[in-house]
Amino acid sequence: MGKAEFGTAKYLNNQLKKRGLQKTKFYCQICEKQCMDDNGFKCHIQSPSHLKNLSNKLSNSNNNSKQMIEGYSEKFLIDFLKLLRINHGEKSIGCNKFYQEYIQDKDHIHLNSTKWKSLTSLAMHLQQSGLCSVEVNEELDDSDVEKYTIAYIDKSPESQLRKQQTKERKIKSDSETSLKLLQEQIARG
Repeated sequence: MGKAEFGTAKYLNNQLKKRGLQKTKFYCQICEKQCMDDNGFKCHIQSPSHLKNLSNKLSNSNNNSKQMIEGYSEKFLIDFLKLLRINHGEKSIGCNKFYQEYIQDKDHIHLNSTKWKSLTSLAMHLQQSGLCSVEVNEELDDSDVEKYTIAYIDKSPESQLRKQQTKERKIKSDSETSLKLLQEQIARG
């Protein structure tokens, strides 16, 4: 079958499909190419251009595929944490909900090209490395409640200083309030 002719309904339908986000499992990170379905992805993987790109990427990483995957994992983690820090700060958010925000950028590194095979394994890695706090919700009665919620842990010196100043202000205001109450009690007799 040939390509759909310009202006036909099939052509317009294909153009609409290309505009939106497609399934991430049909994305080739090496070629940065999105395929429409499983058959297209299979054909792409066997294509000479993909094999050439794969050999070029492998030669850049000294024929070590683990090093190449590690590079993608590092880029993914940097972008993921940067977006989490900018959009949500230290507030908790559902892991899947945030991942949906992350993949809205068409040029993102896909999770299937990293060393983490699932969002759960990524969340556990973030918790073990101390980059995020992860809460596991065992009660999944409500459909809006996600199993994993993540919150960025800001370890920057500015953040530590800001937290310390807030703590000092709270202690100061508490002591001022107690002193004021004591003076009122003394005035009353």
